[in-house]
Amino acid sequence: MVVGLFSCRELDDLRRSCVKRMMVRKRGIMRLDKYLKNSRIIKRRTVAKEACEAGRIQVNGKVAKPGVELRTGDEIVITFGNSTMKVRVEELIESPRKEDAEKMYTVIQ
Repeated sequence: MVVGLFSCRELDDLRRSCVKRMMVRKRGIMRLDKYLKNSRIIKRRTVAKEACEAGRIQVNGKVAKPGVELRTGDEIVITFGNSTMKVRVEELIESPRKEDAEKMYTVIQ
């Protein structure tokens, strides 16, 4: 069925994407793999997902899966080979510019 310019499927997809954006804005929640990619800590979301599945990323002291919901104030520990990086989540931005990505976290260690 076509309603106006959009089909029902296109309207459903549009609603879903809007709901996800609203969750980030209103509730302050974002998936771990998406956060790592948006903050540019890890270059690609698939690489972030693989790192989570390999057990190299912890959130608040617990090994985290890619779908863990982050909030501001959470602490993330990332193990890269022999080195580790510990960051605190400062801000959740849905689609940040390069300059804003650094504002999303603070390096602790």
